[in-house]
Amino acid sequence: MKLYERVLFAIYSLIIIACSLMVLLIALGWQEPLISFQALLAENQTRWLLALGAALVMLIALKLFFDGFRREPSRKALVESGELGQVQISVTAIEHMVKKAAMKIKGVREVKPKIRCIPEGVAVFLQVQVTPDLNIPQTTADIQNEVRDYLENTAGLKLLEAKVLVDHITKDLKNRVE
Repeated sequence: MKLYERVLFAIYSLIIIACSLMVLLIALGWQEPLISFQALLAENQTRWLLALGAALVMLIALKLFFDGFRREPSRKALVESGELGQVQISVTAIEHMVKKAAMKIKGVREVKPKIRCIPEGVAVFLQVQVTPDLNIPQTTADIQNEVRDYLENTAGLKLLEAKVLVDHITKDLKNRVE
């Protein structure tokens, strides 16, 4: 869910909670909100404001309703298109291949890939954690080359871009023998 959808959902939820609370209190016998609402309806200008507010809430409700039925497009990369049909690979499979390739590099501890597929090939963004005392420029270049070679040789995918972010330096975990 996107940020603006979450904000709309939060606003809509708060409006529904407030309206439900008011109806509950009126049903239990508290007449003040009902009298105040009738007084608001007596003035022409406030009726228009209430109508505008109701229309806005209805639009938010309709947007959230239809977004609930919307399906995210399946994310796949085209590997090959031949006379028998197309061969595609899912983004999840590409992520696993990228992790496997990057973990081959000495000193890489954790890899979090993000894949973007376009018709010309794939672009990869990697967040990695490495051990200390590594030559980071050399290690990241090795990661990029290994990922490119692995994707081309294994899946036949063209790597258009490979960005690497070293987001954490972890301690080298060595087993102690006592």
